[in-house]
Order: sequence, then C-alpha cells, then structure tokens
Amino acid sequence: MKKLMFEGSEKKVEVIFSPMREPLRNLPESFWNKLCDKAQARIVSRFSNSFCSSYILSESSLFVWDHRLLMLTCGGTSLVNAALSLLKNFRKSDIELLFYQRKNEFFPYSQKSSFIDDLGKIKKRVGGKAYCFGAPDEHHFYLFHSENDDRYFPKQADRTIEILMYDLDDHIKDVFFKSSSASEIKNRLGLGQIFKNGEVDDYIFKPAGYSLNGLIGENQYYTIHVTPQEPGFYVSFETNAIESSVSEITEKVLSVFKPFSFDIIVFRSNDMGSFEYKTDSFTRSAYFTRRLSCGYEVSFSSFFTPFKDSRPAYELL
Repeated sequence: MKKLMFEGSEKKVEVIFSPMREPLRNLPESFWNKLCDKAQARIVSRFSNSFCSSYILSESSLFVWDHRLLMLTCGGTSLVNAALSLLKNFRKSDIELLFYQRKNEFFPYSQKSSFIDDLGKIKKRVGGKAYCFGAPDEHHFYLFHSENDDRYFPKQADRTIEILMYDLDDHIKDVFFKSSSASEIKNRLGLGQIFKNGEVDDYIFKPAGYSLNGLIGENQYYTIHVTPQEPGFYVSFETNAIESSVSEITEKVLSVFKPFSFDIIVFRSNDMGSFEYKTDSFTRSAYFTRRLSCGYEVSFSSFFTPFKDSRPAYELL
C-alpha cells in the first residue's frame, strides 16, 4: 500500500470584520466547531485571554478576536470551504477585508484543489485581486484579497511575519522524533526564549507532529506548526508580536530551528516602509515585494544553504 504523505504547508484565511457588528467571540462554540468541520479539521485544544480565543486544530490553528479571525490549516484540508462559509454566514457589510493564501506544497497532486480552483469559488462570492509571489517552479505563494471599497485601511502600525522552514539539522529533528510530550519539545528547544511573556498552549500529535499557540496582550499572537516527516520535514512560524525589528525575530527563530532553507513572508501596513532581510549565512534565491491596494505591502524572500554538510552540530538545551 502506498504511504500517504502529510502536507505540512498551510493554507490561510484572515478576515477583518466591521467594528459595528456584534463581536465574534459572542458566537457559540458550536459555530467554530462547524467552521472547522467545513475545512475538514477539528479542535483538539483551546484557551483564551480577555481579548482572543485560541484553538489548536487537528491541522494547524484558529484565532478569534472580537472583530478579526485567523485560520490556518495544513494536510489535505479544504480551507476554501471554511472561507466560503464565512462569506455566506456574514453580510457583505460585516466584512471589511478578507485574505486567502496558499504556499507551494510538497505534494500538490494530493490536494483536493489548487489555488486557482479555490480562487474561482471565492470570486463568485466576493471580488478582489490575486497575486503570485515567487517563481511558480520554485518556492512561492499565492495571495488573494477582497475589494475593500476604501472601507478598511490599517489604522495603526500592523506587521505580520511568517518564517517557513525546511530540512532542519538532524539534532533538531531528533527532538520531534524522540520526545514523548509537548512540554519536552518546548523545553528542549527553548521555545519560551522566542517570547518570554504571554500565555502558551501546545499539543503533540501521534505518531508525529507538534503545534503551539501563544497569546500576548490584546492583539498579539504567535503560532508554530511542525510536520516531522521525511521527505518534507517542515516548520512554520507566524507572529504579529514584533516589538523591535523583523530581523531580530527572524534571527531568534532561525537560531531555535536551524533550517537549511527557509522562506519569509512579511505583511506590513504601507506607512511602515519596506523590509528586506539580509544574512551572510544563507544565499537568497528570490525576493519579491508589492504594495497592495488594500493598504498593505507584502514581501517574499527565499533562502538556502548551498553546502548542507558544512553546517555544524548544535547543542540542545
């Protein structure tokens, strides 16, 4: 029997709702369970603070604020169905801006749809613009954002970074293959050193896999997802908790996971200026940036280590 490979690369939907509508967090838990069902995922752990409800899913994560929602799913999920459900269940005036994103996949032919398939379904519900960042035959990602009719532009500095890592050092891989609990993974890798404040929920999957959601204050979050399989060992990190610089967060994350190649996606409000990560430790193979009509600038860069065997061994915490 052919082995079924699990796709680590995530799909992502983010929706900004009108502050005039009832807070999303007033909706019953059954609503979020049904939304996850639409994407063919389920909630396996949850926690919240005064501002946000965090859910670890069987395939990635869901974050719900009063007027903002972020959902990521991996594997063979159909996140587009959850996005369509949101467009169906809320009035057009309730939604100020919707993003839908897909990264290039290890096993694209195992997916139930492509980005182009998903885009066709979404554009039947809402107009907008679609982009491809990167060369289609190399690392890249697709992005769609809805038309906002000038109703929404970032009202304050807003930045999000995604660091998508491939082919980690063997010492780091062993942590995920040989650890027996989520807390053991967190402690051995020193994940608490990335952010030293906030609240964290994490979960270990059997036979393999790890997810972490973190909440910091009113609006900040971070999330980590690990698919520890060969081929296709993959780790994703995402946060909007950027107190100093994007480069500083990037260096912290790379020092923990020690990948041989990685991609960086940065969303930032237009008033924050451009971002370009530079390093002497990796070769940059691609860099793309574009200003969107919805008030954000997006950049994508891809890095790799030319000589994998020259990488040193690392000591774990």
